[in-house]
Amino acid sequence: MGDGGAAPRIAMVAPEPFVPPTSGGQLRMTQHFSVLRRVGCRVQAAVLVDHTHPFARHDPEGAIHIFPVSAASPTTRLGELARGVLLRRHPRTFTLHAAMQRALESTKAWKPDLVLLEYSLLATFLPEVRRTFPGVPVIVDAHNAEATLLAEIARASGGLRGRMENRMRAWWFRRIEGVMVPRADEVWAASEADAAALRAMGSHRVRVIPNAVDTDAYAPASEAGQDVLVFTGTMDYPPNIDGAEWLCRGILPAVRRKVPGIHLYLVGKSATRVAPLAGPGVTVTGMVADPRRYFAQATVVVVPLRVGSGTRLKILEALAMQKAVVTTRVGCQGLDIRDETHVLIADNAEAFARAVLRALRDAELRRRLGEAGRRLVEERYSWNAAARIIPSTLVGSLLAAVR
Repeated sequence: MGDGGAAPRIAMVAPEPFVPPTSGGQLRMTQHFSVLRRVGCRVQAAVLVDHTHPFARHDPEGAIHIFPVSAASPTTRLGELARGVLLRRHPRTFTLHAAMQRALESTKAWKPDLVLLEYSLLATFLPEVRRTFPGVPVIVDAHNAEATLLAEIARASGGLRGRMENRMRAWWFRRIEGVMVPRADEVWAASEADAAALRAMGSHRVRVIPNAVDTDAYAPASEAGQDVLVFTGTMDYPPNIDGAEWLCRGILPAVRRKVPGIHLYLVGKSATRVAPLAGPGVTVTGMVADPRRYFAQATVVVVPLRVGSGTRLKILEALAMQKAVVTTRVGCQGLDIRDETHVLIADNAEAFARAVLRALRDAELRRRLGEAGRRLVEERYSWNAAARIIPSTLVGSLLAAVR
């Protein structure tokens, strides 16, 4: 290891900023960055920042380094799409390439003991990573089983364009997850289901690192609102768009017939696609600085997902804040959650509306679910729990196995 037996040096490479986190993927990267440092590793992050991203720097220790991604003209993007089809590479890897080269060259002087690539997309650059850091083990955190997820999204897409676009994305990720990701020394997945999908694609050394929540930051909150529903997420993500539309059109009318004063908040960035859902009793917030104030205001948190992969950090955040949650089986997949103990689960619109009404009307039920959910997160899905899964000894054992 670096400096003759000192704490392992880990170079983390991320294709987007993650501080402050505004999406599930960014929260997972923040988790890795923080937990690895908590268990005694030294971590430097190289972040590839799109030129349009309003990145806010929150790095008092100077451990996050920014590498701007060049802007691409519309003509160039069309050319990259054509090259992506011809060369069997995801188009975004072309725009990331120069920034990735700069990040690797800059990080080389730090002499890392291990490289952590965030998202399976970055596995495309494994040959360059190997050349820059010969003999250094590489972990790819896949986040989701993207090929499987995109195929599900394509099947659920209502329009021909959406189906074709997601089929193309699934095709690219089948190559990435079937050819490039297995070349990593270890692959991380957020759930057992994703781990199984990645193994089926050819990755043999797959470790499940569950999503986790900073339970100090997401502390229990009393109800600040009455008859308030909250659904959070990145609102240009197809599963969240589908969930928001299903919630507003298929579920909320039945709830409103019984509770006329019900108010729903759709909370999250990139809300253009869900903006038309706003109206009397429905607020679309767009980007918010801190979703915790909306969780605190919620009487019930709803997660009406019908398509998805990985595990839902929005559920863990709500449970950490001791909130009653109504979700679907897809919404809580990958989590050790039990219906009626930690959350209420319903998979069709009528049953979902009934579950929401039941939670709205029963304060004791909300208290019981919230307390059980908080205990579960503390025991299984907190950063302290993650620190037990990713101890510094794990890094040492991986180094020994590779060398």
